[in-house]
Amino acid sequence: MFRIRKITNPFLEGNKQTITGINKMVVEQFPTLGKKVIDDFSHHMINPGITRSYSFLMVADDFRGNIRGFAFFMHMADLKICYLDLLAVNLGSATTGVGGSIYEKLREGD
Repeated sequence: MFRIRKITNPFLEGNKQTITGINKMVVEQFPTLGKKVIDDFSHHMINPGITRSYSFLMVADDFRGNIRGFAFFMHMADLKICYLDLLAVNLGSATTGVGGSIYEKLREGD
């Protein structure tokens, strides 16, 4: 069982813990990307005027805070496009439907 929620503010205390978990997942699965990816995500979320996009993380976790998967998504209204930058699931969650559920939630526009 998992929930999917949107993170738009990386500075809230609960979100900081989630972003730390996402960072561990990124480093584990994408070692060449490293911590810079998470810093870029946070920059996009807090600077919509500079980046010209509304950006957020969509996170799947259990109710104990264990990250099952996430997606980073950007909406650029001036270009009339949406961009899914990164979608990843925990290696233990592969083939459980977590990635598909996150993607479907993004498509619904929540």
